[in-house]
Parts: sequence; C-alpha cells; structure tokens
Amino acid sequence: MKNRLEGERWLKDAELVSGIAHEIKNPLTVIRGFLQLLAERVTDDARSSHYVAMIFNELSWLEELVEDCLCFGHIKEVSFSFCDLGAMLDQVAAKATRVAESRDINIKVETAPCPQAQVAPKLLQQLLWNLVTNALAALSADGEILLGLTQVSDDWLRITCKDTGTGISPSVCSRIFHPYFTTKEDGTGLGLPLCQRIAELHGGRLEVESELGSGTILSLWLPICQDSIAK
Repeated sequence: MKNRLEGERWLKDAELVSGIAHEIKNPLTVIRGFLQLLAERVTDDARSSHYVAMIFNELSWLEELVEDCLCFGHIKEVSFSFCDLGAMLDQVAAKATRVAESRDINIKVETAPCPQAQVAPKLLQQLLWNLVTNALAALSADGEILLGLTQVSDDWLRITCKDTGTGISPSVCSRIFHPYFTTKEDGTGLGLPLCQRIAELHGGRLEVESELGSGTILSLWLPICQDSIAK
C-alpha cells in the first residue's frame, strides 16, 4: 500500500515537473535563436565572443535539464508488453557504438537465454541508454563497457552495465540515486534517479557496485512474474 501511494505521488509530481519544463522549453528556444544572432555580430570581439560562449554553455545545461524534466512526465504514460531484452540490449549497444568508436571504447553484449519480460519498452530503452551514456562519460580511450543479461532465479532477471572506468567512491555511491546530486560539471542530477524510478515502476530496482580504480557495475533487477510488476 505504501509503495502504491508513493508511486501515485511520484506520478503527480512528475506531471507537475513536466508541465513546468514544457513552459520553460519554448522561451529557451527563443533565447538560443537570438543568442545565435548575437554570436554572429561579435565575432571580431574576443571578450564578447567568450561571454557568448559561456552563455551558450549555460543554456545547453538548462536545455538538458528541461529535457530530463520532460522525461519525468512521460512516466505516467506506461504501457507494458512482452519484450526480448537481449534484442533491446543489442539495439542500445549498436546505438552507443557509433559514439564509442570515435573514442576507441569497446562495447560488448553477453546474454544468456532468458524468458521474455513484461516491460514498458520506451522507458526501459531510456533507462538502458542512460546507463550506457553514464558509463561512456566515465571512460577514457581504450575503455570497455559490458552489457549483460542473466536469469538469476525463477523470479528475477538481471541486466548489468559494467565499465572499466575509474570507479565511484562510497560517499558518492550512497547518493547516486538522489535527485539533483551530480559530480559532473554539466550534469543535471536527474538521470539516475529517473532510471531508479523506471526500475521501481517495473517492480524492480537499480543497484550500484563500485570501487575506486576498479570500474562500476550498475545492475537492473526485473521481475519475471507478471504479478510482480508495479502498475
């Protein structure tokens, strides 16, 4: 009962946040347009060009924040269907490989035979994409990301995203799913909290294992039984 009430409260908050973000998005588009015109007029002024570049950076951060907030609103539009998770991992890896290859980062997928799970495909793809992009951000050249899928028991599937990055300290791990907490200069702190909420809406959970110097593993646990799915 408690989880259901928390879920309903989350959906109301998500709708409010998404509505506010939608109202902010249009003015930001106008600001970017006029800022582009300004940039074209100050090309001969080094100081002004520098200031304009700083404004562009801050504007890009705001636009990313707005997009993340809009994603919260999409959670209320949940529709579950049976899905081949192995195929979904392959699709996410193929998409990420186009980015990774330019940095000599290798992405591998290892899946074991598993039953299809009943999921919200668009939301789950978004979750997996967020995990992979976070891993990419943590890696330098010659790094590796391993996506895995296994059936842990009769009731649970486990999807993992493992990277060979620098790892995360215990103090950061304890806060990694807190909204607005981020260690990135241009981060919004909404990506992983959104992923955790998507996992919870599936009746699952997201866990992190990491050690400084040894990389990070993010594990998504999904129930196999339909009755375990939170609607």
